[in-house]
Amino acid sequence: MESPWLKIPLADYEAHMAAPNIDQASLLADVFSTLLRRFQPASVAVIGCAGGNGFEHIDPHMTTRVVTVDINPEYLEATARRHSAGCGNLTLLNADIAGMELPVEPVDLFYTALPSILQLAPLMRLVDPPDLAQVARGVGFALLEFTRVTSRAGKDFAIQIYRRPSGSVVNPWQ
Repeated sequence: MESPWLKIPLADYEAHMAAPNIDQASLLADVFSTLLRRFQPASVAVIGCAGGNGFEHIDPHMTTRVVTVDINPEYLEATARRHSAGCGNLTLLNADIAGMELPVEPVDLFYTALPSILQLAPLMRLVDPPDLAQVARGVGFALLEFTRVTSRAGKDFAIQIYRRPSGSVVNPWQ
């Protein structure tokens, strides 16, 4: 079955995310910006990068390696056009993360924020935060922080930050 992500034009996706009644684009960019400032990663992987929302907050002097993964090649092309100059070493991977191992070298920060869109409803399975924490523990990650934020449109989001013990290497796709 072909992924619905391949049928959603980037302009439609970005308009949806920025719509006043949704208002997720600015929230997700703000969260990404906060994480970049807080953890100051030398390398970051962004899963579901779309057009690179929030990438304008990447400081190429601090974060010298950026790995992006998206199933839609149009989204990756837009990310490259918009952010290649400002992201230093930008790697674009066209891949479906569902059930596969990604060829990504270890990074300091792994970020994903995959929103729900009506066309994607048949594929979406919302995971309760405690269930995600249990899965993360099972592959060697410890919950560092759990917070909830509310978008200006009134939608609630859970933010979970995990850290793996220093020195261990964990591949969550194995």
